[in-house]
Amino acid sequence: MLHFIRSWALDLVLHILVYLTLFLVAAFYAARSYRRRHDPEQAPFARVEEGKTYTPGNEEPPKRTSWRADHTEYTWSDAMSEFGDFAREPVPFLMETANVDDDAVHHRAGLEARLYLHFMKSMLMFFGVVAGLVMVVILPANCLNAKASWMPYGDYAQTTANGFRHPEKALVLHLLCSLFIATCVLVVVYLMREHLLSFARGLHKSEAATPPVQAYTVEMQGMRVSPPVTEAEVATVINSDPRLRQERMCIAIANDVTEIVDKVDEQKELIESLARYKEQLENEGVRPTMLVGPLSFVYCGERVDAIEHLQKGIRALDEDIDAARGKRLVGTGTAFVTFRTRGAAQQCVRVLGDARSSNKRLGVPSIGQGPTNLCRNPAVWSVKMASKPQDVCWRNLRYSAFQHTMLLLLGFVFLLVTLSFVVTPLFFIQVFLSLEQITEDEIEKGPQPPAHFAAFAPKKMSGGWMTTFVVSLLTPLSILFINFFVMPALVKWTVRHSGHRTNSGVRSSEFALVFFFMIVNLLFIPALSLGSLEELLEITGWVPLDKILASVVLYGSAGAFFIDYTAQCALLATAFYFMYHTNAPRIHDWASGGTGDKLHWNFDFSYFYSSILSVLAIGLMFSVTVPLLMPFVALCVFTRYYTDKWQLITAHSSKNPDPSPERTASSVFVSLILVAALAEAAFGGWLTIQGCNDLATFAWLASLLLLIVIAVPWTRRRFVTVSDTWLGGEDEHPETMDAPAPVSYMGSYENPYEKRDEAGGKRDSLGKHNL
Repeated sequence: MLHFIRSWALDLVLHILVYLTLFLVAAFYAARSYRRRHDPEQAPFARVEEGKTYTPGNEEPPKRTSWRADHTEYTWSDAMSEFGDFAREPVPFLMETANVDDDAVHHRAGLEARLYLHFMKSMLMFFGVVAGLVMVVILPANCLNAKASWMPYGDYAQTTANGFRHPEKALVLHLLCSLFIATCVLVVVYLMREHLLSFARGLHKSEAATPPVQAYTVEMQGMRVSPPVTEAEVATVINSDPRLRQERMCIAIANDVTEIVDKVDEQKELIESLARYKEQLENEGVRPTMLVGPLSFVYCGERVDAIEHLQKGIRALDEDIDAARGKRLVGTGTAFVTFRTRGAAQQCVRVLGDARSSNKRLGVPSIGQGPTNLCRNPAVWSVKMASKPQDVCWRNLRYSAFQHTMLLLLGFVFLLVTLSFVVTPLFFIQVFLSLEQITEDEIEKGPQPPAHFAAFAPKKMSGGWMTTFVVSLLTPLSILFINFFVMPALVKWTVRHSGHRTNSGVRSSEFALVFFFMIVNLLFIPALSLGSLEELLEITGWVPLDKILASVVLYGSAGAFFIDYTAQCALLATAFYFMYHTNAPRIHDWASGGTGDKLHWNFDFSYFYSSILSVLAIGLMFSVTVPLLMPFVALCVFTRYYTDKWQLITAHSSKNPDPSPERTASSVFVSLILVAALAEAAFGGWLTIQGCNDLATFAWLASLLLLIVIAVPWTRRRFVTVSDTWLGGEDEHPETMDAPAPVSYMGSYENPYEKRDEAGGKRDSLGKHNL
């Protein structure tokens, strides 16, 4: 026993030393890079004056100066001087980043970044308090109690000191702490929802703020496609109601522009490439070349002049776009109707929301089903408040709600099969298990013994102690690589072909799928530690639900794996975060020939949210049963908050912003409460195994309450989510329902891909962009 404790302690110390060494090395290079490229004449990030609000477009953000490459040869004394500076001030940009207020973040990086950082700051404060609570109260309480006789000696038992001989007396404190954490999660989510609501609705600016155009607009779906429905036919239906006829402002018919959108997107990529090649010509004085042909991606093909080739391609696409716009477009069955008042828009939803009842009540035969009628199928007819004009995905309006649901379902099945058999960490676990000699030692039976299957047995490495250490390092690192690179790329490719009608819907689906597969890969597969998918299906067929949930927080490789993984997230992954986010701007500046201020960053907030939520899920799941894990979770949130904030305020992006970030943020809030509910359910299963059925009832009830909050639509809308459409209500100034809409809202929903904005009706992209 003493030998085991020594080997375990040595293994833990080595892990910490490896993580800290890599973290300090990365922090040193990040600090050195910051000092070398920090211009002393450039003013630091100024705090926004009180009462002064910045909005994108009113003022240009300060330009970054070009970072100069330093080719000076450093002596040993210079190197020691840099180490001395690093020791005195390890992260010189930390205080500067901390002093930047929310308004400055909003001004530099937009609303999406502000909401994300507010979420991170809230989680930082929450998990800081939880870490202090479990380390000061729960961990000492565990160490003072004797372990149950059936508890097998292993990593979990040694690192957590859980398992009690008299659980009915000792686990009341655990239950109170668990219920306190679940309640705090609900309160924190509600407070973040209120903050999100104020910025999503623009209420923070003034009480008399004019609602946006989507508050006056309805979206009609399910209309006739071929021949496309006309504005006159839609006006006939609208005019059937006297109030709607008087307050109708304009009607916009959305046709299918898939071909045009694809060509415009392709042309944008060529224009960006041409701009880079022209900049390279100015810097080097030599005309650049490129490879063309079907095998150019493997460096096989004909080498041609890059500028001439791209100019020719851009002109050809101009002609193709003009030709596509000249064709007779097919309809999408979608129309946007803008009214002069919000009350009229909401009345339109109530009056025309159902095709059959509207046909009977208003006596409009053109709504009915038929070859020449307005509605192609009353079952798919829908009238709802419109999304933001910038949020409309014009190429996907041809997909109905049913088609979108089927595409999303097929995409999920494709991802599930692909990630289960090809990419999932289960494959890597098999590789590492081949180095192990799994032995099922006899487990002493005691009161309420756990179910017996392979995941509960201790494991011994055939390669010795060093093999154990290497495998424990590589397993979490491999799963980090899969979750951070391979799996998100597959998800993004699948979601883009799922027929989302809004851009925010794409972001929200990306987050939901990435987070789902992260949770599956991080919690259930490694925790069960099963040898194959067949064993997973077999074991879940006969093991009760509470035993499965308890196994997630009790046995297998869960204890050692989660400490390894969370420690790597907190130190190792964040170390490379420091290196990348502080050196990448310098690399971009070098690649652009000293004009880094012209480059834009495209931040993937769906990945940002899901990656940090996966760590928070581990923290919530093990906050009571594995108290030793909580400092690593709090440290991970702390480092992620400041590195992400540094990235967002120094390399702000105006490219592809999410016009409705409240939709993704709402999905994040739902996921956070769902994880808390699963954590309470797992804790209830753990209490059941400990022999405390009465106490477990409270944990199961807490889990049920959290699920009700997100399952019941009324509670979800009031306490968790914010709708991306303008639904009306007490939060949205009902006293202004009859206020007239600004005249500038006229034509806001015209399809931008159908416009001919060039004089003479012909595109000239080269002349427009001075290329």
